[in-house]
Amino acid sequence: MMNAIKGAMTDPEIRRFLENGEYGILCTAGRDGFPCGTPVNYVFYGDRIYFHGSGKGEKALNLAADPRCCFAVARSDGYIITGNTACNVTASYESVIVKGTAAPVADPGEKEAVLRAMIGSLAPGRKDLPMSPERIRAVSVFRIDPESVTGKYCRPAKP
Repeated sequence: MMNAIKGAMTDPEIRRFLENGEYGILCTAGRDGFPCGTPVNYVFYGDRIYFHGSGKGEKALNLAADPRCCFAVARSDGYIITGNTACNVTASYESVIVKGTAAPVADPGEKEAVLRAMIGSLAPGRKDLPMSPERIRAVSVFRIDPESVTGKYCRPAKP
């Protein structure tokens, strides 16, 4: 996972960051030739990114045509003034980019486990409530199998 650039996150930092995120931007190749970025809720589960949605919407159609995708998650901590001139301002941020392929999850057991993990992440205390098989079948869950994962941060020291 790790990259060798300035401000590169370590593998444990990337994992922690993805485990604590709520949403990211799924980037697919649009069927019309334009790149398409879609904000989605996600869960990092078993070293993979999972998200849910309609099995008939734009992201599902794009992924059916070309399963390659990019998934970006970012968090800003604002800006830090680093000096007395106008340009002495630095962004404080963390970001992770996952490149890989995405596919619908077909296994009902994996699908339910992922939905429960997502609910546990987004609405703590609700993941163990009953979940009907009909609801599980009705929603599409997608899994991104990562081919590369990079993370970067800028955490400037305050003056």
